[in-house]
Amino acid sequence: EAALVLGEMYASGSGAEKDAAKAIAYFTAAENGGSAQASMKLGMLYDNGDGVPQDKAKAAEYYQEAADLRVPDAAYRLGKMYDDGDGIPKTMHGHVFEPRVTSKLDTSHIDAWGMHGRGMALYSISVNADNSEIMRSDVGLGCAIKVDVNTEKLSEKSDQSSFPTFTLAEGGTVLVRGPRNILRTSCEFAIESRSTCSVYVGSPVEVAATLFYYGSATLSAIDKAFCRDVSQLPLSKMLATAGEPEELRVLAQSMGLEMSERTARRIMNGEIAALDPILDCVEITRDNKPAAKKRTQTKQGRKAIRFDKNDANLLKSTAREAFGEIARRYYLEGDIEPQMRVSYDKITLTLPIIRKDD
Repeated sequence: EAALVLGEMYASGSGAEKDAAKAIAYFTAAENGGSAQASMKLGMLYDNGDGVPQDKAKAAEYYQEAADLRVPDAAYRLGKMYDDGDGIPKTMHGHVFEPRVTSKLDTSHIDAWGMHGRGMALYSISVNADNSEIMRSDVGLGCAIKVDVNTEKLSEKSDQSSFPTFTLAEGGTVLVRGPRNILRTSCEFAIESRSTCSVYVGSPVEVAATLFYYGSATLSAIDKAFCRDVSQLPLSKMLATAGEPEELRVLAQSMGLEMSERTARRIMNGEIAALDPILDCVEITRDNKPAAKKRTQTKQGRKAIRFDKNDANLLKSTAREAFGEIARRYYLEGDIEPQMRVSYDKITLTLPIIRKDD
């Protein structure tokens, strides 16, 4: 009890100068003595990054310990972390689609997308799909969910390819027209959630290509070369660690993205274009005025030029050399691996920015 009290004093700055290191030391001592409240306090410190580097994985561990000891607020905080997208621990993968897991929390609600929040959205998926499962997920690393649906059962199955039209009417109201299909629902959700997330819609291969290019642009060459355990990386960057097409195929398959080794090779050669966010394909026109034609995500039928490997390496090495001098001026890491993507009408070279103090 004394250690818990001292920890609270140093954590809050009440009765003593605020000191996160001392607070953690006393809370840890109390936790080792069996204090459930100390586990809860440690979870809150790491969850909020209060005086310590934010660490969602550690926070989840401490919340779980507190929940196991029946601290009332611990299960709520743990459930909120999962629902907010902080990742799902492996022990929960088989249970998150059950309504009893988190739906009793007081923040579930109904909105334009149905009954969801704290578990109900995943439950709704499970009862309407032929199969749903967590492919990969862990605390703080993101989540990949695979859902299989029989398209013959979809009410709009005859038209799942038409892109909706958006018209600005008098008074500033935006009218949405088109079949109530997956594309329209995705667009509406992307618009409503644009401040918190980006939405991409495409085939498994296009999604894998997008993740591969994103990871290649954001992981350093050292991380890609010396990563010993890809499961410790965020899912959005994991595919970029693949050194061979077969390795990329296996990693993508573990996320529910099926493809052949030949297709994986095409991704690594930059022959399959990354997806654009679906909002980039939305065109809002004024009422009674024809919409200007806009490029959509679909680039089917257009083949990119296949560069000889030596020519591609020459382009990338030239870009790396040119960037090296600039990197020194701005205290950036110059040892980067440029990524080259070739599409039908352009070559895109991506140079990741890695600050030396990161």
